Amino acid sequence: MSAPIKLCDQVKSRAILGGENSPISRSTFYEGIAEGRFPKPVRIGPHAVRWVEDELEQCKRAMLEVRDQAPPKKTRRRR
Repeated sequence: MSAPIKLCDQVKSRAILGGENSPISRSTFYEGIAEGRFPKPVRIGPHAVRWVEDELEQCKRAMLEVRDQAPPKKTRRRR
Protein backbone atom coordinates (compact mmCIF):
# COMPACT_ATOMS: atom_id res chain seq x y z
CA MET A 1 0.00 0.00 0.00
CA SER A 2 1.45 3.35 -0.98
CA ALA A 3 1.75 6.32 1.35
CA PRO A 4 -0.97 8.96 1.11
CA ILE A 5 -0.18 12.02 -1.00
CA LYS A 6 0.04 15.16 1.12
CA LEU A 7 -1.12 18.41 -0.44
CA CYS A 8 -0.02 21.88 0.72
CA ASP A 9 -1.58 25.28 0.22
CA GLN A 10 0.44 28.16 -1.18
CA VAL A 11 1.56 29.51 2.20
CA LYS A 12 2.84 26.11 3.37
CA SER A 13 4.48 25.48 -0.03
CA ARG A 14 6.40 28.76 0.13
CA ALA A 15 7.49 27.92 3.68
CA ILE A 16 8.77 24.50 2.60
CA LEU A 17 10.93 26.06 -0.11
CA GLY A 18 12.13 29.06 1.85
CA GLY A 19 11.90 28.02 5.47
CA GLU A 20 9.26 28.40 8.16
CA ASN A 21 10.64 31.69 9.47
CA SER A 22 11.27 33.29 6.07
CA PRO A 23 9.17 31.76 3.29
CA ILE A 24 9.90 32.84 -0.25
CA SER A 25 7.75 35.66 -1.57
CA ARG A 26 4.61 34.97 -3.52
CA SER A 27 5.99 36.61 -6.67
CA THR A 28 9.22 34.57 -6.47
CA PHE A 29 7.16 31.42 -5.98
CA TYR A 30 4.96 31.96 -9.03
CA GLU A 31 7.93 33.14 -11.11
CA GLY A 32 9.71 29.88 -10.22
CA ILE A 33 6.68 27.87 -11.30
CA ALA A 34 6.52 29.72 -14.63
CA GLU A 35 10.25 29.11 -15.21
CA GLY A 36 9.98 25.42 -14.27
CA ARG A 37 12.16 25.73 -11.14
CA PHE A 38 9.28 24.88 -8.77
CA PRO A 39 6.54 22.23 -9.14
CA LYS A 40 3.25 23.08 -10.79
CA PRO A 41 0.09 23.11 -8.68
CA VAL A 42 -2.70 20.54 -8.74
CA ARG A 43 -6.17 21.98 -9.31
CA ILE A 44 -8.53 20.56 -6.69
CA GLY A 45 -11.51 22.80 -7.42
CA PRO A 46 -12.64 25.69 -9.61
CA HIS A 47 -10.83 28.22 -7.42
CA ALA A 48 -8.39 26.10 -5.44
CA VAL A 49 -4.95 24.65 -6.09
CA ARG A 50 -2.50 22.71 -3.93
CA TRP A 51 1.06 21.46 -4.28
CA VAL A 52 2.30 17.92 -3.65
CA GLU A 53 4.53 18.04 -0.56
CA ASP A 54 6.89 15.32 -1.86
CA GLU A 55 7.47 17.31 -5.07
CA LEU A 56 8.33 20.42 -3.04
CA GLU A 57 10.79 18.46 -0.89
CA GLN A 58 12.30 16.89 -4.02
CA CYS A 59 12.71 20.38 -5.52
CA LYS A 60 14.48 21.56 -2.37
CA ARG A 61 16.84 18.56 -2.46
CA ALA A 62 17.62 19.27 -6.13
CA MET A 63 18.54 22.87 -5.29
CA LEU A 64 20.92 21.58 -2.61
CA GLU A 65 22.53 19.15 -5.06
CA VAL A 66 23.13 21.97 -7.56
CA ARG A 67 24.66 24.08 -4.80
CA ASP A 68 26.94 21.27 -3.69
CA GLN A 69 28.13 20.54 -7.24
CA ALA A 70 28.92 24.16 -8.08
CA PRO A 71 32.58 25.14 -7.88
CA PRO A 72 33.39 27.49 -5.00
CA LYS A 73 33.29 31.16 -5.89
CA LYS A 74 36.48 33.12 -5.69
CA THR A 75 36.27 35.82 -3.10
CA ARG A 76 38.23 39.01 -3.12
CA ARG A 77 40.33 39.77 -0.12
CA ARG A 78 39.71 43.01 1.66
CA ARG A 79 42.60 45.37 1.94
